[in-house]
Amino acid sequence: MNKKHIAGKEHMQRINYLYQASNLMIKKNLLSTHYCNLALNVAKKTVQRLDISIKRTICKGCHNLLICGVNAKARIRKKHLQIVCFQCNTGKKYNLKNYQPIWTETLEAQVEQINY
Repeated sequence: MNKKHIAGKEHMQRINYLYQASNLMIKKNLLSTHYCNLALNVAKKTVQRLDISIKRTICKGCHNLLICGVNAKARIRKKHLQIVCFQCNTGKKYNLKNYQPIWTETLEAQVEQINY
């Protein structure tokens, strides 16, 4: 039985490892920021698309991991959710009025399961 060749498998594993390491080192801001920055650089250099759940948790200003209550604050307004980074005060807004779930989290996205 032939194993399927997946393009960029090693790069995605590296990005995943750096993201998890950044999540573990969240108390040490500089190290967490460095790991997130490395993960973004690997994704850019290898032209890999990051999952939207990873994109939404990385600050666009300082490349720090955004964890509400630790280094970010979340406010729910009438029409949107606003997440603000404590380090650089960069804000992100997500529309709540016409909320649609992320496609990768729906049942339609699960086509087949690949075992390595």
